Amino acid sequence: MVAGWPADRVYPHRERGPDQDGKADVDVVDARRNAVPRPVARIYAPNQQRLDWSADGASIAFLQGAEPRYNAYMQDHLFVVPATGGAPRPVAGALDRAVKSYAVTAESGAVVIAVEDDRSVYPARADLGGGAAVRVVPPGAFRGE
Repeated sequence: MVAGWPADRVYPHRERGPDQDGKADVDVVDARRNAVPRPVARIYAPNQQRLDWSADGASIAFLQGAEPRYNAYMQDHLFVVPATGGAPRPVAGALDRAVKSYAVTAESGAVVIAVEDDRSVYPARADLGGGAAVRVVPPGAFRGE
């Protein structure tokens, strides 16, 4: 299910669903027999998870949800973490809408995002390094907007 994972190195691996604290582990495992997963990040579990590598293989993109007490208002947001572990950082952190899905592009550092906004979804583009999400199509381009 993980697109673009480097077969000769490691791939992202989610071992189990959320724990009682609402968090889930994001692990990587070497692409060799009997390899043991190693932790990369511990995140708040999103509605649906999909892990993806950056084009250079140095980072893993993932969706993160909210604390369990905010479950009724949960919006998934896109984050990136170094593949070796470290602090996750938001992608398009100022985006105040939910990220429905995303795809890391073959270009270095870019991601295409499906943004959920008031009963519609529109495409946007962002830099994995940070910055704003830029809407790809103008408002009203889809029926129901």
